Amino acid sequence: LLQHKRNATVEYYGLAKETIIQGMLVKRPLLKYSKKELEIYCKENGIEYGVDETNYDLSYSRNKIRHEIVEKMSEEEKDSLIEKINTENIEKISHVEEIKKIKKDCLIKDNIIDLNIFMRLKKAEQVEVLYYFLIDNLYKRISIKKGRLLDMLNKINSSKPNIELAKYDDLSLYKEYNFLVIEENKKEYSYVIDVDMCLDAGSGYCVCNNGKKLERIIVRKDQFPLCLKNYNGSDKKINRLFIDKKIPIRKRKSWPVIVDKFGTLLLVIGIKKLYNEMYNSDGNFIDFYICESKGE
Repeated sequence: LLQHKRNATVEYYGLAKETIIQGMLVKRPLLKYSKKELEIYCKENGIEYGVDETNYDLSYSRNKIRHEIVEKMSEEEKDSLIEKINTENIEKISHVEEIKKIKKDCLIKDNIIDLNIFMRLKKAEQVEVLYYFLIDNLYKRISIKKGRLLDMLNKINSSKPNIELAKYDDLSLYKEYNFLVIEENKKEYSYVIDVDMCLDAGSGYCVCNNGKKLERIIVRKDQFPLCLKNYNGSDKKINRLFIDKKIPIRKRKSWPVIVDKFGTLLLVIGIKKLYNEMYNSDGNFIDFYICESKGE
């Protein structure tokens, strides 16, 4: 009843006897018993039990439904409602299997949808494929209102090629040109680079004199220590570079840059140097390389 009231898109009406939550099989063996039956069993067998005091707080929607609707129903009405829900679930299970087949045809990977295929679906199919795409990638089962899914579809249909559509825990959903991508949010990182050192930055890059050279940097000694970190700013010039290079928005947040000890941005790795490179032989300049880490 609460699911219907919220107009939520769900996998199953009510509580399923078995479900997968965060990769774990969860079983609910007591669903077929009424609350009254369980209370009698506990009393007859000397089993202590507790009553959640919030069950009587009518500020919760579930309690309003419980006390104002369910408790006023006869046993026949309850049985009829349960039978109706079970029938709907049998139909839903079959329908979900069909939708998941359609979703599979849209996938490039489990976390990437090809929008060229997705956009050829009927709107009702798009809503459900989007829902199961989210659910199958999230760590926990949630209900999502249909209005929220329709809002995402409107943004997917917009002319904007690069948008963050939604956040769920540590995951974010993005529209990236011709793809929908759901991915774990990148963690911030920061590594100090000092003179005469070899550093494995752990983010796919290292500072050393071997490996595949991506960038050569020549800077003054008094600019050290430098810092290799993720770009997480609002510099219009850098943002314009990302747009011109069609760097997806999710990658911009973790894109590696190098700043000097004064905080001056020197390099957007793989894209552009932001300083006038100078060199002389008086020993005041350091020449070093940014390389790809082994195995990256």
